[in-house]
Amino acid sequence: MPDDVPFRCPQCGGEPHKTWGPTHLVMVHWLLNPGLAFNELVLGQRVPKVTHICTSCALDQNQRSYVPCPSCGALHPGMLWSKANGFFHYMGLFCPDCGEKIPAMRNGLALLIEGLTAPLWLLPAALVRERWRDSEIARTRAMQGAEHREVNWIKQGVLVFGGLMYAVFIVLPVILGSVIGAIVALTGLVDWMVVLGYEVEEKPLAPSRFQGARGTSPR
Repeated sequence: MPDDVPFRCPQCGGEPHKTWGPTHLVMVHWLLNPGLAFNELVLGQRVPKVTHICTSCALDQNQRSYVPCPSCGALHPGMLWSKANGFFHYMGLFCPDCGEKIPAMRNGLALLIEGLTAPLWLLPAALVRERWRDSEIARTRAMQGAEHREVNWIKQGVLVFGGLMYAVFIVLPVILGSVIGAIVALTGLVDWMVVLGYEVEEKPLAPSRFQGARGTSPR
């Protein structure tokens, strides 16, 4: 999103908002937590480097979060890259309007592994890059007209994502040994706490159904 274009919420028209950038706690956590390398390299999850969250809408946070495209200035609902379209973004996120790449936050360990294994995947990736990009854009455009149901974020954060991840990190210490295992377990605990704390802190004033809309360029 160009710096000279002010944020205006596509749903309520409000301008008050907060921005999650590379220095935000959740973003730093994504960068530093080694466990999230699995999310990037295996699951293909990507987190936009910049997300604007409207503070005027009385909606769930995921329904008032917008990802800006730095190339065309469009604002896209963050939910375009969730649910069925939340995985397999191995080559990054792409704007469904102009087709250009949207910057994503990367995990440090994932970048290290990618660098060390580059000779193995650079050529195959180059051969399928264009077709993969077209598929990515098509998937994201298909999400623009999809209906999004309200989600119990406390239940999903604790029992699904946070709880499942920490359950894995409880088993790993037994496999890896005392010192390394303790470090991994502590990392899992921090991850679980961040997920839970984030969901509790961002609880909306009044839940409402998300009205799916195509990304709009701010005026």
